[in-house]
Amino acid sequence: MITIKIEEYDAENKSLIITKGEKNLFGLVSIMQFEEEMEYFGISIVKKSINGKKGYIFSKNEDENLVFEETKRFLNDHNVENLDAF
Repeated sequence: MITIKIEEYDAENKSLIITKGEKNLFGLVSIMQFEEEMEYFGISIVKKSINGKKGYIFSKNEDENLVFEETKRFLNDHNVENLDAF
C-alpha cells in the first residue's frame, strides 16, 4: 500500500514523502516527472532530503488537500501501486 505523508517541515513549508511499505518512491516518481506534473497543475514543489529521506517540500501557502489529491491522482494515473520495479 502506498502512503502519502505530509508533515510540517519548517515555519514556511510542509514536507511530502511517498512510500510503499518500507521503500521510498522518490526516485521512481522523479523519473516519471512528478515535479513537472505538479508544476503543470500550479503546485510548486522542491526536491529535498528530509530527516535523511528523499522527498519534497512545498509552501504552506499551497492547498495541502490539493497537493495530496494531485499526488494520489499522479500515482493512480501511473499505476504505481502495481509496479514491482523499484
